[in-house]
Amino acid sequence: MKKIQLIQGGEPISPEELEKFVNEFELKLPNLYKSFILASNGGYPNLSAFGNPYEDGSEVDSFYAITMVDNDKVDDLVISSRDVIKTHQILEKNLSSHFYPFADDIGGAKFCFSMNDLDFGSVYLIFLDGTTDEPTFICDSFEEFINGLEDIEIYEED
Repeated sequence: MKKIQLIQGGEPISPEELEKFVNEFELKLPNLYKSFILASNGGYPNLSAFGNPYEDGSEVDSFYAITMVDNDKVDDLVISSRDVIKTHQILEKNLSSHFYPFADDIGGAKFCFSMNDLDFGSVYLIFLDGTTDEPTFICDSFEEFINGLEDIEIYEED
């Protein structure tokens, strides 16, 4: 899997903390994602473009932390997966429990894994602003997603 750098992420978490989180929400997560979150616990990526975001691609704003980042030195706090699940799956019920949200795109849509057996681990983009009711398929796996991330600057016009 391609190495990406995340800045302003959460404090590192232990495998036990991750397992507690997974059990709390009865989640089924891809193993590569678990390794990724244990290594970084969310943050803002140095590579953020998946395809050309100015055409039909998308741009990652941040990967969610498992726990909320509480850092006075950071203006833009990284959101926690726990907060997204509680807000959008439990309270507002506008995000199916068959999806696990792991990142925001630049416009606030949610990058999610499918937790369904038929397409487990596939990545979708879900718009919660009414733009579309159907999830948009992005790729087959978290590894493919990370390997597809590029520097946004290659798509910016001079």
